[in-house]
Amino acid sequence: MRFLRVKVVTKAKEDRIILKGDSAKIYTTASPEKGKANQKIIGLLAEFFRVKKTQVQIVKGFKIRDKTIVIKL
Repeated sequence: MRFLRVKVVTKAKEDRIILKGDSAKIYTTASPEKGKANQKIIGLLAEFFRVKKTQVQIVKGFKIRDKTIVIKL
């Protein structure tokens, strides 16, 4: 299991992940409305770490830019 502190930038030009140790900055084209950005972040991280979406979970920061995410490897 890996904990990741994430800073999210929504409405970006492209989807991108910048990983630095146990933290990351994620740029997503999704808007923050109705949890769309959260779902996109989960999908991006699942693809990046090559795990299923169900193995990626936001545990803190559902409605703010700073999030804590658990990835079950």
